Amino acid sequence: MFGHEKLVRSYGGDPFDLAARVGLPRKAFTHSDMLISWSRQGVFCELVAEELDRPNFGLEHTMSLPDTFPNSGAAIFLSQITGTFEEWIHACERFTRFHTNAWTLHLIKDDSPFARLRVLEDPLARAPRQQAEGLVSSLYRMARTVINATTETNHLVRFRHPKPSDTRLHEELFGCPIEFDAPYNETVFRREYLERPTGGRLVTLRLVFDAYLRYRIASATSHSAWSCPICAASTTRSMPMCWNIARFYSTARRTPAPFSSRR
Repeated sequence: MFGHEKLVRSYGGDPFDLAARVGLPRKAFTHSDMLISWSRQGVFCELVAEELDRPNFGLEHTMSLPDTFPNSGAAIFLSQITGTFEEWIHACERFTRFHTNAWTLHLIKDDSPFARLRVLEDPLARAPRQQAEGLVSSLYRMARTVINATTETNHLVRFRHPKPSDTRLHEELFGCPIEFDAPYNETVFRREYLERPTGGRLVTLRLVFDAYLRYRIASATSHSAWSCPICAASTTRSMPMCWNIARFYSTARRTPAPFSSRR
């Protein structure tokens, strides 16, 4: 929930009241090790968009994030223990399996000159519009950050939900064609980008940090509502300590100029 409280207050709303109405505790905004319901977070985002008249809340949240992306746990830091963009994606695929049980990433390569990074969702926890747009735009901005992209953009972005009435912010953020009512939420980019180098300065410490990540995730606490099996099938965690380590080692590169604002 990083950044949600401040952003909602900037719109004149009460984030604690809105969270309480969807069953999220107040400490979800500040307790980054806490397990929360992915589905309830999605309802929260929809509620903010509707009640505060912010139809692009998901994208605006992404654009408000610092380039360390603390909302995504250790994802940016993983670029320092991988050598290429493809290795970073595979590391993120493994990380998301520990980070949440609501969705995971899947890299698809075929004979075409393009690769796809697809969000595979749990059928019980499919993201509504605001949450989906926030997730995909976060992935896009993180990808540009880890390969230090300045002019590169996606070939195509796809969303499962219907096309909004106004897509100007989508076009500004992604800078590429966007499809709606698609089978999956995914980004499509030139396959050659997979060979682009990442930071990779701490590759020799990969096993150490892998063990640390597992320990931090295992020590996460949960909201008391997880007795419900549906809620249990849609939870998400975060990794603030890894963000702090990333900041200490200055692992996050500069935000790419063209689309630098967000989460």
